[in-house]
Amino acid sequence: MKKLLIFLLPFSLWANYLFVLHDVGETLALEPCIHELRERGELVHVIKLEKKDRYRKVPIEKIYAETLVVGCSSAGQLQYLEAFKGKSKTVCYYDNALEIHRIPYRALIREFERKADHFLVPSITAANSSIRKALIVGNADLDKFEEEVGKYEEVKGRVVYFGGYDDDYKEAFKAFISLYPRAIVYPHPSTDGNLERSFGAYIGKDPSIKAVGEAEYVMIHRSSIGVKASIAGKKVYSVDQDGEGDKIQANRNTLGIPYGSTQIICDFLQ
Repeated sequence: MKKLLIFLLPFSLWANYLFVLHDVGETLALEPCIHELRERGELVHVIKLEKKDRYRKVPIEKIYAETLVVGCSSAGQLQYLEAFKGKSKTVCYYDNALEIHRIPYRALIREFERKADHFLVPSITAANSSIRKALIVGNADLDKFEEEVGKYEEVKGRVVYFGGYDDDYKEAFKAFISLYPRAIVYPHPSTDGNLERSFGAYIGKDPSIKAVGEAEYVMIHRSSIGVKASIAGKKVYSVDQDGEGDKIQANRNTLGIPYGSTQIICDFLQ
């Protein structure tokens, strides 16, 4: 069957699995699965969309794949899902352990829920917020993060802030930096950090795992790293545009996150 498909599609690529990634969170969670599938002898093709593809149409690469795996953070990924629907098995992975309705672009995520053949989530909490039956598979990045953070010695009094990019982020960061002007700030990876620098923020240089490991307090806007830090045992607060902070108290038991995500996802895909 595979040889026939290649003959019928001579100008196209072919793969067992096509991964279409956009957001940093889903990329970190799924890259170990890509490596594992290749170790198992599978042919895996990966497309990484750009930041601008969150809201715009993208050209669909000419490729046949038995299984399409996408995150749910961009319109570009939804277009791939719609293009492959009925031709390949379609799988969508939502990487956040928290409820879907708490995500600013939740309306987009709901479209993936409705259209994907299979919808994967990292936690029981996320599954309970889904409009369909979701498969709970954990998050490989959480597994690695929790293990690595414990290797660093905490520095008393150190405040580390991880930024965002939502519409209300500027006001939230302005409120935060006025309260904690000496905090170490990490802009969101999909931004250039100019907003934070315009407020005179000190931009951190260390890897995020080291920054969290050495922090006594981890502050966020809506970054998913807040949940990761809390699961790793850190004191975490989410700061809104009024400067009010809500403590994030999350752990594997309360959220229902299994260990061994890479194995779970790869076994399911195969």
